[in-house]
Formats: sequence, structure tokens, C-alpha cells
Amino acid sequence: MIGVNAYALMCPRILYAMSLDGLFSKWGSTVNAGGTSTYTLLLTGVLAIGFLLTGTFNSVIAVAAFFFVLNYVFSFAAVFKLRRIMPDAPRPYKALGYPFT
Repeated sequence: MIGVNAYALMCPRILYAMSLDGLFSKWGSTVNAGGTSTYTLLLTGVLAIGFLLTGTFNSVIAVAAFFFVLNYVFSFAAVFKLRRIMPDAPRPYKALGYPFT
């Protein structure tokens, strides 16, 4: 049950952060009195219900898995790009065997 909570709140938080950075609509960065981005939570809830109503559970899982893998690919690519464009920046961690691992 804890995993479901994490997955349900991950997408609204990502959209909220993207809104703050200007990569998503400005309405995504508004929060209610409790600090929750209500609009992004509502949007992801509607999209999740739409997925469940229009397809099978397997197709929902396939779409989610695709985007999780895409997220990992972009994260790994960002490490390589940042190390190339900022070679003298301080590194908070060492990548053993970089770039061959």
C-alpha cells in the first residue's frame, strides 16, 4: 500500500517542479493552503482514471514502465552531459570506472 501512495504522489510532484522551472504550465505551480498542488493532483488523477477506463491494466502498467525507463535514461544521460560540459565542477560522489561502467 505504501508503494501505491508513492506512485500516486510522484507525478503531481514532478509536474509541480516542472511548473516552477517553467517547463509546464504556470497553473501547475499554484498550491492550496496546505501546500498541495491541487491542479496537478487533479490532472494526474483524471489521467489515471482515464487510463483505467479505456484500457486494460496491462496497458497502464506498460505505459508507466515506459516512462519510468525513460526517466532513468534521461537521468543517466544528464550525468554524462554535466560531466562533459562542467568538467571542473565539484562532484558530491565518485563514479567508479566512469565512463566505462
